[in-house]
Amino acid sequence: MAKSGLRIIFSTIVNIVIFLAVIWLLNYLSRYIHYSLFLQIVDFLNSNLHFIISLFLVLFLGEIFRIFRFPFNLLYPIFSAIGGVMAVFFIFSILELINQLFSLEFYDKISGLKLSITIIVSVIVIIAGYVSILAELGRKEAEEKKRKEGIRWSDIGEEFKFALYGIAYSIRKTFAKEKQAGKKKKRKKAIEEDI
Repeated sequence: MAKSGLRIIFSTIVNIVIFLAVIWLLNYLSRYIHYSLFLQIVDFLNSNLHFIISLFLVLFLGEIFRIFRFPFNLLYPIFSAIGGVMAVFFIFSILELINQLFSLEFYDKISGLKLSITIIVSVIVIIAGYVSILAELGRKEAEEKKRKEGIRWSDIGEEFKFALYGIAYSIRKTFAKEKQAGKKKKRKKAIEEDI
């Protein structure tokens, strides 16, 4: 857990630093570039800066809870669902910006779907999260049970079973032939003694 936890923390910090560096660069360039489209995009990113960082942090918390053991990982789907809802809101904000920048009429048609898509995304993320937790829990229990039971015949391949059966059958047949040969000798000897 420590290694993957450190990797998640490091990657989140790197992503936030890169994002802030890009925002800083865009703000710096906005002093020299006075193109209206560019300035509106920079203003959009500046106005949503707190929201985007909050989205990073919520997804970060979801990933941190994902690596915990059961039952501490039960919060993972909830944080992931919150992150999914926030991502849907941000995507709709981007679509609204595109609609404003290019005077398109498509946003009015899809803005009514915002609530439906948000609910669908949150339900799917929560269900998928809890299914993955239960599947991981079941897999770990099966591994633990297998480890406790040890090796069973069902774990050994069919070919190996047949090979062992063939060896046992050959040994038994060999002993049976020797037994019959011994009986025949005894009968022959008994017949010779009777004569």
